[in-house]
Amino acid sequence: MCSSGNQALNDTERSSSNARSPPSSRRPNVRAGALLKLIDVVAGVTARKHAGFSCVTVSVDSVLLLRPIYLGELVHLSTSVNRAWGSSMEVGVRVVKEDPRTGEREYVSHCESRRMPPRHLEEAEPDPNLSPLT
Repeated sequence: MCSSGNQALNDTERSSSNARSPPSSRRPNVRAGALLKLIDVVAGVTARKHAGFSCVTVSVDSVLLLRPIYLGELVHLSTSVNRAWGSSMEVGVRVVKEDPRTGEREYVSHCESRRMPPRHLEEAEPDPNLSPLT
């Protein structure tokens, strides 16, 4: 895996790109578990940035896999905090693949996950200076 960098869109959004290299001339798919791991990592980074501390995954809802991603294609993951409550938040992840030869992009997946602080941080006071964007 080769990361081409992260780009901050604003305080509640992130963008990340990854390249997957094929081991042979065959075009095998990126496994769903590998994709879910990337989704979890970028959602965690977004949640940490929004909350100001690490958050754990409580649940993953509505993972939708529409198209296969082949090794050798670029994978672009965009995240946003969809909702935030007193002690948890919902982070959405949109996955787009790109053919590196043609530059053609295609929407392939999305996922929503619920995040919250670890138990020892649950009693933390909310930040009074934080105002949600609508």
